[in-house]
Amino acid sequence: MRKTWKHYLVYTIVLIIFAFLAMAFANFFQTGFGKVKVSTGAISSDKGMLAYKLYVPKSASAAKPAPAVLLLHGYQNDRETSAAYAIELARRGAVVMCLDAYGHGKSSIGLAERGYVNHKLNVPYGMDSDGNKSFVGIKGPARYKIMMNFSNLSFFKPRYSRDNDGNYMLDSSMGGITAYKVLSELELVDPSRMGVSGHSMGT
Repeated sequence: MRKTWKHYLVYTIVLIIFAFLAMAFANFFQTGFGKVKVSTGAISSDKGMLAYKLYVPKSASAAKPAPAVLLLHGYQNDRETSAAYAIELARRGAVVMCLDAYGHGKSSIGLAERGYVNHKLNVPYGMDSDGNKSFVGIKGPARYKIMMNFSNLSFFKPRYSRDNDGNYMLDSSMGGITAYKVLSELELVDPSRMGVSGHSMGT
């Protein structure tokens, strides 16, 4: 039988209906089949805005606060990278916040707010000494130095977190400390039962 334009129109309509049904099912799946409320939000500060996605199980309430988990993504990712973990944790009863770190996703605070120093270690932290050439100097633009300093933390001793040129680590959590505080203050969250997880840069 020869196909006419009417046949192709029917095929197109069927495919469009199928696409919408698939989107509806995906949304249903991503909300734990109606057991989890998913919303987006932002934390404002004098430095800019931190974007996040929040997963709240329907079992959580002010009368019955739930445990909470902050999820931190890796370099050149965003909060959606953690979506699969977030929905699974929320289905199991935890309130979950997925953060867009500095310089990533929809957050407006730049990566430079992480800070940097002009050196890195070529041995594990704590195993360095002045005599074994542990410190390696870093040259180049600030963005390169920031990337080379992903293992430097702002709460380390000044030996690691500051340099002789006046540079220092500002916030190696890249917004994680701020997000953790906001998450802990939600009335649905039990602040005595909180955790943090991440991968790559987010660890």
